[in-house]
Formats: sequence, C-alpha cells, structure tokens
Amino acid sequence: MNHYQKLYTPADSAIVFIDQQPQMLFGVANADRATLINNTTLLAKVAKEYNVPAVLTAVETESFSGYIWPQLLDVFPGQSVVERSSMNSWDDPGFRKAIEATGRKNIIMTGLWTEVCITWPTIEMLAPAIMFTSWRIAAARLRLRPRKPRFRAWFKPVRCG
Repeated sequence: MNHYQKLYTPADSAIVFIDQQPQMLFGVANADRATLINNTTLLAKVAKEYNVPAVLTAVETESFSGYIWPQLLDVFPGQSVVERSSMNSWDDPGFRKAIEATGRKNIIMTGLWTEVCITWPTIEMLAPAIMFTSWRIAAARLRLRPRKPRFRAWFKPVRCG
C-alpha cells in the first residue's frame, strides 16, 4: 500500500490546536461559536483518550488574543502552550520544535481560522514531507459562506513532499 494511502493511527499521528483563543473567536463568521468550541473540545478528548500527542499554540496571548479556551486547557492540564508572535505558526521555532518532538509524521491540524491558522503552516509543512489533514468541523472562516457538509473531506489526507 502506498505510504500516503495508509490510515492515520494513534501510533503515527499528532494533533495541533492553533489559536483557539477568545479574541480570535470574534472573527468567526461562518460557524456557531459554541458548536465550534464543543467540536474542538470533543476532538481534544478523543485525542487524549487515544494517547495522540497534542501541541497547543497561541498568538499574542498577553497583548491581544487572550488565553486558550479553558475547555481546551482542561483536557490537557499542565501542558505547555507554545506562545507565538507570528500568525503563521510554522514561522515560530518553538512550534516547529514541538511538532518535531512528537516524533510523528501525520499531523492533524485544527486551527480557529482556516485561512490563516491551518493554511499557512500547512503550506510550510509541505517541504519536509509531513502528512497532514485538517479537522474542518473544528475550524471556521473569516467570511460568511455556507459550508457544504462533506464527510470524506474532513478526513482526506493530503500528500506532502
């Protein structure tokens, strides 16, 4: 079987939560905010239940965006949060180090804003041949456009490298 067609497993995957912060939530236009928080929290609980390593990262916590949602922090008590000053999380050496420290090549991306939180680091991850997918029901858009539910798109891995 082609390496890129294998199913993700807890043994070869890690999950990333990018910018699930209160101030950033105000920019969400296409999803119910409570549902978005609940979906993200559920995804975090599933990852924890299956021992999938998680990376939490936030941008400008003190000066603008606020701390990561308490619901998410409650799932990972005591886990450090990678603090960044750049919107593109891959630009931050601490974020890259946290991803590499998981030892996993399949990265499940979830970020508050699809256009920024997921897209920018995903493009950067293409170079080192890391596999990724995004969890679309735990992400939102900055503009209002109806989302057509497509189950297979939520879990479609993308070939990198």
